[in-house]
Amino acid sequence: MDIFFEREKMEYLLTGKEMTECDRYTWELLTGKEMTECDRYTWETIGIPALVLMERAALGLVEEIRKDCPVSMPVLAICGRGNNGADALAAGRLLTDAGYRVRFLRLPGGVPEGSSLQTQLRILDAYGLPVEEYSPGCSMLNDFAPPDP
Repeated sequence: MDIFFEREKMEYLLTGKEMTECDRYTWELLTGKEMTECDRYTWETIGIPALVLMERAALGLVEEIRKDCPVSMPVLAICGRGNNGADALAAGRLLTDAGYRVRFLRLPGGVPEGSSLQTQLRILDAYGLPVEEYSPGCSMLNDFAPPDP
């Protein structure tokens, strides 16, 4: 991966610099591996901790949700065991702070020790927000299903 090319992309993400329409269409999507490399570069070389990046991503998502979804709309934050799952928990927590009714659902399986997911689960626990583990027939999903036509 050409880290210098990626650094230009990261500048927009980290500084909030405004992109032109041309910028938006010239970026290639990063693969999961490339994004991990960008994250690692940001943590190790630039010095921005992973938790800070996660909070910024969650804040961006919450900002977009608040534009289109009223506070009265219930939210279901579903997370797996990786960093994207931790992102979902962070965004759900911030939506709770904004007044949304958020329920949290975690896919079954262990939580990696020292992971961002473990950190976000601890934060939710400190907030007193329960995270339910998915099981077949989970009734929580019915609360968010669209009504029958």
